[in-house]
Amino acid sequence: FGQGGHVLFAAAIDAGHRFGAQTHCAARAVHGDVAAADDDDVLVFEKSTFKSSKFVRDGNNLNIQYYNDGGADLIYLCQNGKKLPVFYASSGVQSAMPIEVMIDRYSAVVGNRASISKHDWRHIFDEMKENNIDQKSTINKASKAYYQSVQFFIEEPEQNLYPMSQKDLLLNVVKHLMAANNNPKGNFNSSVTITTHSPYILSVLNELMAEAKLWDYHNSGHFTDGVDEFVNYDCLMSLEDFSAYYINDSGIFENLIDSELSLISGLQLDKVSDWVEERIAKVNEFIYG
Repeated sequence: FGQGGHVLFAAAIDAGHRFGAQTHCAARAVHGDVAAADDDDVLVFEKSTFKSSKFVRDGNNLNIQYYNDGGADLIYLCQNGKKLPVFYASSGVQSAMPIEVMIDRYSAVVGNRASISKHDWRHIFDEMKENNIDQKSTINKASKAYYQSVQFFIEEPEQNLYPMSQKDLLLNVVKHLMAANNNPKGNFNSSVTITTHSPYILSVLNELMAEAKLWDYHNSGHFTDGVDEFVNYDCLMSLEDFSAYYINDSGIFENLIDSELSLISGLQLDKVSDWVEERIAKVNEFIYG
């Protein structure tokens, strides 16, 4: 990650401007001792037509859908029914859309049957020959492999996005992550790792941590009216699920979570606010004495 003030949240997908170019995902499929991996680990659709879920941004009146038709990236404007190439979309849409599409597609594979790559089949057959393993039972076992988890790695999702759009994007990521984690067919914990320079991203994470703390308090016998209606269940995580680190100028990781407050400190990212406050105080001192 290098030095100079990156914040590492959770265990953070490169907000690339081209689909599959800088956005990374790993989905694990296991059945017994047999592991399966897709050849298509990057979001590529040259051979088929793909349609994503709708991405609704009520605050910005944005309601769009992504299409890939034979390799062509298209955006469908749901309100007026028009399609246009992603190239003509705003920089914010071009930054956020790859993340939205990848999260939407790959979080949905958890619990689904997994295809076995040619490399894995070759490995399976070699192992059968070496160990004199029954061929029929092994092939049957491998054919029942299914995806058990998904891991996302996102670098600086805030690129080209207004603060409210950063909030919407992060909540959508967490919503899909929790849907994958709550899938009864999955056996491994899905996760998202995010690097960011944005204090707004940290603020949204702090709100999610506050909700997790409130839910623990509510369920410990301190029942409070209105909590059930207030909590966003789609994004509800446990406090233990959060971790946040800062890479200081010496390249050393520092834990950013205050254990007493159960919040992420944003002081390392928002030092400019201290500078502004000091300068304005000095200006006022010159003017008013």
